[in-house]
Amino acid sequence: MLLRPKHSENAFQALTEYESTFILEALQNQTPCCPDCQQGHFLAGPQGGASQNVRCDSCGAEFNICLFGNLCVGERITDRGVIDHSRDQFYQKG
Repeated sequence: MLLRPKHSENAFQALTEYESTFILEALQNQTPCCPDCQQGHFLAGPQGGASQNVRCDSCGAEFNICLFGNLCVGERITDRGVIDHSRDQFYQKG
């Protein structure tokens, strides 16, 4: 049996099934939505087309997500566990 990873690890790696499901359900329930720390809410960043960049306000994880009804797809923007402070200007606080 092939085990699927719980988390994506590297920049530009597609979200895992766990991450996609966690984000979608959390946004629908208005609960903390970061699949990495499970504590933070997303700050909105640049958007284009159907996608939105988001950053966790707790651990700094960044994702590019697209929501289509009951489907969430996307990718990790930075490596897991890495906070890129040079990108702070792109995210709205509050």
